[in-house]
Amino acid sequence: MWNKPIVDFRTDAIVRGTLPKYVELTERLGMSALLRHLGRPLAYYAADVGLLNRVSHLWEFDSYADLESRRAALACDPEWQKYMEASSEVVEIGRAHV
Repeated sequence: MWNKPIVDFRTDAIVRGTLPKYVELTERLGMSALLRHLGRPLAYYAADVGLLNRVSHLWEFDSYADLESRRAALACDPEWQKYMEASSEVVEIGRAHV
């Protein structure tokens, strides 16, 4: 299933009732930066039962150095910074994103 040795598992805690807005913001503002810097995710999940208001996503990397350099580039991307600002109202403090 995995082609690379490092899998980064991230979870965002979403403010109750804002999952549709989170998805819309991520699709409109965040996903292109994520794809550009991190590549295609292995998975992007939101639960329908059980632990709700969470979105988990998995990304694969060649090494920990690869992970660090790609996430650093993502953090510097103006498009990603715009997404982070816009999504701050729907993602709870302590978010897993960069």
